[in-house]
Amino acid sequence: MVLSCLLDEINGPTASLENARDFLFQKNLLKSSMSCPGCNAAMSLVPCSSSKSPDGLIWRCSPCKKYKNIRTDSVLSGQKIALKTFIQLLFCLSIKGLTGIAVSQMTGLSENTVSDWKKYLHTRLSDWLLANPSPLGPLPLLMSAEAA
Repeated sequence: MVLSCLLDEINGPTASLENARDFLFQKNLLKSSMSCPGCNAAMSLVPCSSSKSPDGLIWRCSPCKKYKNIRTDSVLSGQKIALKTFIQLLFCLSIKGLTGIAVSQMTGLSENTVSDWKKYLHTRLSDWLLANPSPLGPLPLLMSAEAA
């Protein structure tokens, strides 16, 4: 009962592909701008066929006609998971104590896939934290606490 109420919270972002895409752009999980690797011009988001990208949009460079997937340089780069399912997965993984079996049932992903995603996200977060170190709390306060 409580779980179904929690899942109702993500109905908006996962109601359609467009909603899911917009949500991921707003949360900066997909880049909101892209420069062309060939000519360094700003690329534009343009609609595309599902055969070119299941996400319905690609980054396209007008001057040199190159294109990139909207997942480029994101946590979803090279991943095949549907955007809506990815949002559901993140939401479920944020719920403390939720088992892999429960996440699997709520997302429609296999237990192995849920486990693989947990490991992948943990690795990506660890890599980011190591690349972007930040002290926890004010240093003088931590030092005075150690002295006490």
